[in-house]
Amino acid sequence: MKSALKIILLLLLLAALPPVATLAQEEVVCESDVVVQADDWLSKIADKVYGNVLAFPAIAEATNSKAAADDSYSAIDDVNVIEPGWKLCLPPAAAVEQAVGESAAMAAVPALADRPDIPVVRLAGGNWGYPSPFSYIRGPGYVHSSFIFDTLVWKDADGNFMPWLATDWTMSNDGLQWTFILRDGVQWTDGQPLTAEDVVFSYQYQSQNPTGLPIQALTEVKEVTSVGNSVTFSLDKPYSPFLPLLAGQMPIIPKHIWESVADPKALRGPEAVTGSGPYKLAEYNQEDGSYLYEANENFFLGVPAVKRLEFLPTGNEVLSVAQGDLDAGGPGVQSAPTDDVLAQFQADPFATLTGPGEWHLILRFNMTKEPFNDKRFRQAVAYAVNRQDMVDRLLLGRGLPGNPGWLSPASQWYNPNVPSYDYDPAHANALLDEMGLMDTNGDGIRELPNGTPLSYNLRYATDAVSPRNIELLQSYLKPVGIELTPQGSDRATNDQAAVSGDYDAILVGHGGLGGDPDFMRTTFHSQSKSQSFARPHGYVNEEFDQIAIAQLRQLDDAKRVPLVNRMQEIIAEDLPVLSLYHPDRYWFYNKNVMTGWHYKLGGIAGGIPLTLDKALFVEGKAP
Repeated sequence: MKSALKIILLLLLLAALPPVATLAQEEVVCESDVVVQADDWLSKIADKVYGNVLAFPAIAEATNSKAAADDSYSAIDDVNVIEPGWKLCLPPAAAVEQAVGESAAMAAVPALADRPDIPVVRLAGGNWGYPSPFSYIRGPGYVHSSFIFDTLVWKDADGNFMPWLATDWTMSNDGLQWTFILRDGVQWTDGQPLTAEDVVFSYQYQSQNPTGLPIQALTEVKEVTSVGNSVTFSLDKPYSPFLPLLAGQMPIIPKHIWESVADPKALRGPEAVTGSGPYKLAEYNQEDGSYLYEANENFFLGVPAVKRLEFLPTGNEVLSVAQGDLDAGGPGVQSAPTDDVLAQFQADPFATLTGPGEWHLILRFNMTKEPFNDKRFRQAVAYAVNRQDMVDRLLLGRGLPGNPGWLSPASQWYNPNVPSYDYDPAHANALLDEMGLMDTNGDGIRELPNGTPLSYNLRYATDAVSPRNIELLQSYLKPVGIELTPQGSDRATNDQAAVSGDYDAILVGHGGLGGDPDFMRTTFHSQSKSQSFARPHGYVNEEFDQIAIAQLRQLDDAKRVPLVNRMQEIIAEDLPVLSLYHPDRYWFYNKNVMTGWHYKLGGIAGGIPLTLDKALFVEGKAP
């Protein structure tokens, strides 16, 4: 079923469609033929023959017309896939020029008279940093920045990639080159044109200056070049998640501003938030976490339906929606709605969006230290922690116990056939006994062979994690002889400790579990360059490393699935982290203000599991 986002691009935004250079409806004439060589792809042939990469649909159409009556020609089912030895029809240059011209004319955004006018949508604030690409914090900060800065492609509600800054793209047969055709007439909010040079610069600059969520995919790119409005990314090796983790995630930034900025994290003011996106930053208050965005009247897809996005401070997001102070909001990942709350939002003017969780809270031990470096200890902890009890008590049953294989059960890549580590304190005690970790002095706490007690500080973010989590973990682990002492700090400090390794045990929460599974490689591969707070310390498994690289290079999803399944099996066996629970998602909204809210399959960009999709605010959904 086509999503609402697809419909708007099909019916309202003809510019968002890949340009289809349609030949005149008459008998197709081949001016000449060409035989595909090993290093050819369709847009490359188009550029070589006609001097215009946009001519490739005309070649495909002519070839398919000929192939219908002459089997010496090879039918092209997918313009991204042509094989060496195929015979292609090259139509006359005049016919191609006319077809390309008609296609280019379609790239102008039509008047959107039937797009609704929604004056304002009010949402919950929270300080996720300044919304420049280099200063935001975590996934919600990326979403804020995405209102201002665009990517080459964007995902619709079904997780399919649709044109955004690029109207079309192709991958070479060997997967080593990706070519994007940029939309004409796009401007930065300072009036300067967005060009292919900006795309090349964005890659170069962000390779040296990481964004708020560093884009690991940039390390896979050898070079980026441009010709006219065409940009080509060249790789040394195939990279399966190129679209979700690079083309759909890397913000394009203006070269004329950032090329002279030595410290991008420090830049503030209008220059730092000069983008091409549907919104402009009007106000930001770090102290109360409020943001105000106003519609970009020169946005390339037309003036957004929602004219203002207001992110306002609130002590209780759900209550604020119920009282009419906010237009939409949810309970977050550390609480769950009661039956009474759910009933309240089933009555007019409210409605409720639900979805499975793509976030988890993890318990992690520093595996550079003893006894955490022994997987039997980590398995013992898994058996001792009653994760279903955590779901029942903390989430009122509205969620699932954490998957030992790490990916969310909501992910299309989820492998259900991994050990579940159901609550079994007797098994936990047996594993700890096997390790020789005994309670020699009778104080209830086991000791290492050298006499050091199994007593550890448990770091957590006081502004992000309920202390009830710590209380429950203490109650599960104390009976098997492991003592935890809470060590709270703010989220930023806790994240930094998670990155630096300054912890024995730590609680960290993050999303991205429904996105591309290469997130597992960047998190667990022993040679990963990731500096994410999600990455554990001291984990090495050679088989995992080999398989993680193999799935990275596999462009066929059907062949990639068993590799990703095996990665999850290894993680479930080794337990470098223990996933505690996946909360269900709830989003309550006033349907008299706006409808159409959705959870994007695979999350926003690389997997951010939020509802704040800028494409929805552009399209708008009238009550």
